[in-house]
Amino acid sequence: MQANGSVRIEAGTDLVVQISAGEIDYETLRASRQEAEEGIRRILKGLGVNDSAEARALMTEARSARQTLNQERANLASLVDGKDLGAIRTALKNLGNETHRPLDVIRKDLGQNTKELQEVRTNRAVLGSQLDKWEQAYGSIDGVLDSLVDLRSDLREMERQMEGLALLPEGFDSAEDFLANLDARQQQRQDLLNRQHEDQLSLERLRHELPAESAEELGRALEAAEGQFELAERKLERLEQIRDTLNAVLKRLDGTSLKPLEERLGVYLGELTENRYSPAFGQGPLQVELLNNLESSPLLGELMSTGTYDTLALAFRLALFDQLFEDTEGFLVLDDCLVNLDPDRRAWSIDLIRQQADRHQILFTTCNPETARDLGGHLVVLS
Repeated sequence: MQANGSVRIEAGTDLVVQISAGEIDYETLRASRQEAEEGIRRILKGLGVNDSAEARALMTEARSARQTLNQERANLASLVDGKDLGAIRTALKNLGNETHRPLDVIRKDLGQNTKELQEVRTNRAVLGSQLDKWEQAYGSIDGVLDSLVDLRSDLREMERQMEGLALLPEGFDSAEDFLANLDARQQQRQDLLNRQHEDQLSLERLRHELPAESAEELGRALEAAEGQFELAERKLERLEQIRDTLNAVLKRLDGTSLKPLEERLGVYLGELTENRYSPAFGQGPLQVELLNNLESSPLLGELMSTGTYDTLALAFRLALFDQLFEDTEGFLVLDDCLVNLDPDRRAWSIDLIRQQADRHQILFTTCNPETARDLGGHLVVLS
């Protein structure tokens, strides 16, 4: 967390320092405050006191003890006037004036004074040692006080700046908890950005793999293919019905009765393929194979093209129609059986259908106006 701010340090009324910063890093500020507080604690611990107030009291007591010691020395020097303690005691024994205090009282007072003097000297030595340590660390007592004042000013300024910070959101007990949660959320955000980047790359790959046609064009092509599939399904249903009917008829016929059908099929197939293919019936009923006359080899059904299959189907229907209605007129329905033929076979098929129309009634359905015009006859348009 960072913000703009300034630091103001006051030491009494004569020294005021204000430092402005374009940007304050509050994490650094918090660390500086903790370091300052730790510095104060080290100083106070080194002084052997609990706080700065106790340190000031101890310093005042040391100064007072030093002044008292100096005064006692002066008083003692004036009392003994250069004489030693033994001479003074001898003089006291020789005194007979009752106005003087008894010797035992004087000894008692002297002992008390000596004890007090010893305590003062001990305190002076301790305070002097402590003062020497202060002077070594900070130069002087004033340096210690200045450091304490500066640290206190820094702490007050830090506290003032921290008061301006936003409160922790609900659910967090400390700034460390909030920062840990913030780090986790930032990591989640980075993970989401990485996933978004991967998804974007996948999207670009899919776009490159898409066909060149638009969705509308593919939709129209699908509709057309579905229409063709429905036509093929209806055509298959009719062919299956014809097959079932023929199978039923052929069961009643002997094997030689297929010979006229095979011959007639060969005639029509030759007209539609320029004699490239000839038919051959298999062992079962209506199992027709194509023989390639140029190569003298059979053409397997799974290898037939759609155009070849439709050509064979048309020739077979016409040959079968001739066999069923050899002496009478018949009624034949053809459903757009020229769609998959090449131009030559289409032209030959149209000629053959028109020849059949001279003898039988043929109903031809188509969605191609050009096919209707080529076939001729009576045209019925269904809307």
